[in-house]
Amino acid sequence: MSITSKLLCRMFARSDKKRDAGLTTPGDVIRYDDIVYGEDAKKCNDEECEFFRKWI
Repeated sequence: MSITSKLLCRMFARSDKKRDAGLTTPGDVIRYDDIVYGEDAKKCNDEECEFFRKWI
């Protein structure tokens, strides 16, 4: 995944968490949160991590 794609994913995740803060799930619904699709976002080389720290 490119640096731009990773940055967009993190920015979307941040805005999604802000949007969804305080929402509740009905008792009869099974909910799965924070599903990771692909490699772990925390695993990145030093150059990518430094780039992300500036924006996140």
